[in-house]
Amino acid sequence: MASLDPLLVDFPTVTEISSHKTVHFSRTSTMKLVPYLTDDEKNDLWYSNQDESAFKRQLWKDVAKYSAMFVQSRDYEDVDKLIYCVGIDHLLSRDTLQKYRENQKAKLNHKVMVLGVQELQLRHGMNRPVDLAKISARSSCEAKERAQKVARIMGSL
Repeated sequence: MASLDPLLVDFPTVTEISSHKTVHFSRTSTMKLVPYLTDDEKNDLWYSNQDESAFKRQLWKDVAKYSAMFVQSRDYEDVDKLIYCVGIDHLLSRDTLQKYRENQKAKLNHKVMVLGVQELQLRHGMNRPVDLAKISARSSCEAKERAQKVARIMGSL
């Protein structure tokens, strides 16, 4: 498929997608040289060191503000309050750090479980993606509900 813009990859149209989900690699590759950016071009595209420092200062101001609020209330499970701390919730207190670590471990366990079931299916010559999807959905139900609640609250801000 030819395109008007010079892309590195030509994406298939819907009619070109086969029902078989396999990956094929070309025997040859094409390298395109891209000129180096000037300092001005880089500055237009990326944050400066001053910008990043300002972001970090603001982050720690937010952490201090919300840490004080949560330490006083000790209400670490209140999604309505933690919504303002998305991305910094693990920095607020030892309790929220512990909860963050538990969530990270649960995410890893979920991935390991789903991949393990998939491996078992393949080992026994089965290909049941619907069963795998159901197992995955059951395993991630709690995380999905919390994410939906967070999204509803964020959508109303």
